[in-house]
Amino acid sequence: MSATKAIRTKCLDCCLGSKNEVKLCASERICALHPLRLGKPVEGMSRLKVIREYCLGCSEGTSKAVSECEFTDCPLYAYRLGKNPNRKLKLTDEQRKDRANRLREATTKRTPAKRYLAEQTQEAIASAAYAKEST
Repeated sequence: MSATKAIRTKCLDCCLGSKNEVKLCASERICALHPLRLGKPVEGMSRLKVIREYCLGCSEGTSKAVSECEFTDCPLYAYRLGKNPNRKLKLTDEQRKDRANRLREATTKRTPAKRYLAEQTQEAIASAAYAKEST
């Protein structure tokens, strides 16, 4: 289900399945989904951000509560973290290695202690691989 359809389904659920009630909805001040309720795009509004905002309002207002949401049958559940679950990056092995190296460099540059830890980890991995090869 797309984010647009999830929003539309949630609005229909809220209005007990009545398309007319969704159209006449007066919850514009309290519902983050209101501008997108008719399933039409609104310029300058990200559907994922609107869903995230709605989910924050539905839960305790904390990211932790949203991520631990128990309402798995909610049409917005898959989008609650502000990410599209239908979109997956297709990376080559070279791109994956490049991203891993950039992440490793970014995290090890912060402090000498982290740099030392990363070096020790690399050495441990190398020695484990060597030990595995020699047996």
